[in-house]
Amino acid sequence: MKRADSQHVKAATLCQANDTRMQAAIKDLLAEKEKLVPGKSCRAIAKEHGVDHVMLS
Repeated sequence: MKRADSQHVKAATLCQANDTRMQAAIKDLLAEKEKLVPGKSCRAIAKEHGVDHVMLS
């Protein structure tokens, strides 16, 4: 039972790390796009791409 628990924790941690990486990648892409479209907010661009559920800090 303990082994399964540790694997579950490992999987959850991995999933969380992927999430963080994805958010960072999206932020980078949005920053790049922002340079190309001056005056448009990062959030507006995110909404256009359907990523308004991603927390942009």
